[in-house]
Amino acid sequence: MHWTFLNAQDALLETLGLGDFDGDGRCDVFAVHAYDFMISSGGRGEWHSLGTFAVPFSELGFADFNGDGIQDIFRRAPDGQWSAISPGIYDWTLLERSSFPLSDLRFGHFNDDRIADVIAVQGGRWSVSFGGRTKWQPLNPKLADKLQPLLIGDVDGDRIDDIVRYRASGDGLTGTWEISARGADPWKPLASLSWRDTYQARQIRPARFVVSFAGRFDLWDGADVLALDYDRRGHLHNNGVPGFFPYNLHAF
Repeated sequence: MHWTFLNAQDALLETLGLGDFDGDGRCDVFAVHAYDFMISSGGRGEWHSLGTFAVPFSELGFADFNGDGIQDIFRRAPDGQWSAISPGIYDWTLLERSSFPLSDLRFGHFNDDRIADVIAVQGGRWSVSFGGRTKWQPLNPKLADKLQPLLIGDVDGDRIDDIVRYRASGDGLTGTWEISARGADPWKPLASLSWRDTYQARQIRPARFVVSFAGRFDLWDGADVLALDYDRRGHLHNNGVPGFFPYNLHAF
């Protein structure tokens, strides 16, 4: 679709959280204003407060820690203590704790209880704290890739999240996505995207400029992989369909 106006705000994306914080089935925008947790419902509404909490945005993450489908607010305190809150549903609840900074933690669903789990590289391998409430347990006995650049989503539609990584070929003409099913299996090929071998393409090396995302971009079960190339065209891969197909009519 073409770009649709939502709201006029000047906050940068890295200072905002996204998710359904009010349970109406639409994605909202979250921010911290002074001491207040604020949301703009559907990204269109005026800011309104979820409550006053003396917690900076830099200590927060977002996931569903009670399985009700509403985005909760996760905090990693300076002393390493984790906690979560869903304003109006439950108050701050202590979870586990870890010395890892928030930037080293990722969230996903790695069992079938629909409660968010926390993963990190611990002891040299991917490890998981189920529900953020258990001690670190092995998730993958072999893989130790840094988690920050990886995609997390239920790509194969089995209701448990997978982990996806992207690699560009040396000549920059082919990009390959690989998947670790449920975060527990070895890397396996998922899909690839190639550009015509021309003089211009060899100068640009387009595969090196691909940015990809995991999310629900169609009506089928499972997360899709959306790849944006160097000229802002989108390509979509979804479960059960080999490769990518052109996605967007309007540049991202």
